[in-house]
Amino acid sequence: MVDYVGTNIASAWMIRALTEAPIPPTKLKTLAERIYDGCDERDGLKDGLIDDPRKCDFTPSLDLPKCSADSDRNDCFTTKQIAALEKIYADVPSQGKSIFPGQLVGSEIDGSGGPAGASSGSGWVPSLISDKGRTLALYFAEDFFRYMAFPEQDPKYDLARFDFD
Repeated sequence: MVDYVGTNIASAWMIRALTEAPIPPTKLKTLAERIYDGCDERDGLKDGLIDDPRKCDFTPSLDLPKCSADSDRNDCFTTKQIAALEKIYADVPSQGKSIFPGQLVGSEIDGSGGPAGASSGSGWVPSLISDKGRTLALYFAEDFFRYMAFPEQDPKYDLARFDFD
């Protein structure tokens, strides 16, 4: 069963993080390579697959290359982008407690460009990240909060107003 409410709250959490520090699709390859370098062999086989993403101890602030002087290049991440990724992979908090699990590692890029020929058939583009406008996560979360989450529908509800507490 899908937790539709939790999924949309998590989408709002990730959208907020990426609004504060956008990550262009061109950086996803570097992100995925770092994740797979550290997590692919956890199951004893280097095969381009992460057997159990929950066993991957990837931490953006420790495992990603940091851009010197916070210059924004494709082969590194700015301080704000790393902070956004920390939020995305962390559980969604409310009143000091976890209310929905964070994004699991391994789905950042699709099978067309994955490390070691991985073919996940998914990816963060265009669901979570896009350089061509709005993302699918934004459309779904906005509609959820505008028309389903509250007793009074508000077609102009701004997702940035949502209070996680």
